[in-house]
Amino acid sequence: MSSASTCYTSDHLELSDFLIYPEFLGLTEDVTCYRAEGYHPVKIGDVLGGAGPSSLQSRYPTRSPARYRIMHKLGFGGYATVWLAQSLDASGAFVALKITTGWGQRNAEAVSGPNGTHAVLVTDIVVPFLSLKYAPLSPRWRKAAAYGLVKGLAQMHRAGIVHGDFHLGNAGVAVPQLSTLSQEEIMQELRDPDITVILTADPAKQSPALPPYIVTPCNLAEFYLKIIGNADPHTKVLDLGNARRVGTMQPTWSCAVEACAPEVSFARFGEGKEGIAATKEADIWALGATIYELLTKAPLFHGIGHKAIIERACNMAGYVPPMWQAWWDSNDHLTLTNDAETYWLQSREYICQGCVDDEDTDAAICLLRRILTLDPSARPSCEDILQDPWFRDIA
Repeated sequence: MSSASTCYTSDHLELSDFLIYPEFLGLTEDVTCYRAEGYHPVKIGDVLGGAGPSSLQSRYPTRSPARYRIMHKLGFGGYATVWLAQSLDASGAFVALKITTGWGQRNAEAVSGPNGTHAVLVTDIVVPFLSLKYAPLSPRWRKAAAYGLVKGLAQMHRAGIVHGDFHLGNAGVAVPQLSTLSQEEIMQELRDPDITVILTADPAKQSPALPPYIVTPCNLAEFYLKIIGNADPHTKVLDLGNARRVGTMQPTWSCAVEACAPEVSFARFGEGKEGIAATKEADIWALGATIYELLTKAPLFHGIGHKAIIERACNMAGYVPPMWQAWWDSNDHLTLTNDAETYWLQSREYICQGCVDDEDTDAAICLLRRILTLDPSARPSCEDILQDPWFRDIA
C-alpha cells in the first residue's frame, strides 16, 4: 500500500544524536527506529480513526470508521509497537492496537504518518505467557493454560495449517475481566505512564518523525494477577508469521530454538538442508516443549545450538535413530550419557513444581514422554492429547 505522507527523515539517527533518550533500551523500543519506514510516532491521548490525519484506511470501505483513543502502552517488538486503546463508540471497550513499522504487514487497516503507512491491527488485550512464567499461579491454572494451547493448535491443524514457531513467547492469555471494570479502575491499576522525553542535540533533527517522548510499557501481568481470581486462563496462540500449509516448504532456520523439533535441527545441521516440509508432528514437539516450560518455568532447550538440540533429544530418548547414526559417529564430541528412564527421573523434580501431587506429576510425565519422542510418526495428534488422562479434570 503506497503512502501519500511525507517522510521527514531519511537518515538513520544514532544514539549519539540524542541528548535525552531512554537509558535502558531493552525496556522500550529503539528510538533510532523512528524514521522513514520505521515506527509510527504515538502519544498518550492520540485518537486513531475518524476523519483527519490519523484516520484509518480500511480494507472494508463500506464499514463505518472506528475511532480509538490511546490510553497506555502494552509493549513493542522489532516490527511494531502495541498500545492500550479505548473504543470511542458506545461500548467503550478496551482493545490492543498493534501499529507496525512501515515495512510491517499490509493486510490490515492502516494509518499514515510522517514515517509512512503503517498497518494497524485491533485485537483482544493479551498478557504474554512469558511475563507470567514465574508468577505464583496454581497447578490448575498451568494445566488449564496447557489445555488451551492444545485446543488452539488443534484448531490450526484441523484447518491444515502448521504454526511453525510454537513456543511460550508466541502465546498469551486474554483478559475478559477488563469488561467488568470502569475506565477509572483500569487506568488507576495500570498507574501513570513512565515516559522519557526525546531530545536531539541538533534542533534540525527534532522532526515529526520522532515522538515527543517514549513510553515504558505498563505492567499488564501484575494487573492480570490482581483481577484473575480463580478463573481459568483464556489462552491465545499468537504470531502466525511462520504459519504454513501442511507439506509446504519452510526454512529450517525459521523457528526459535525452543520450538525446534530434533528432526528439523537434523535436517539443517545433519543433512545441510535449507528447507523442510512443514509438518504437524514438528508442531507437536514444540507443543510438548511449551507444556514442559509451563510446568517447570524453564525451557526444555535454551541458549544452545541445533547440534546440541540433537544431542539432548537423543539423551532424552536414550538412543540415536539409525538414520542419524553415521552423522552422530562423525562428531566425536557428541555423547549419549542417559537412558530415557534416567532422564525423566531427573526431570521429575522440576515437573512436579507445576503439578498438584505425585499422581498428577506421573500423568504429566507420561503425556510429555508421548509427545517428546524422536519418532515424529509416534507423536500423538492434538486431538489425542486433548483426550489424555492428565487433562481429565480440565476437559
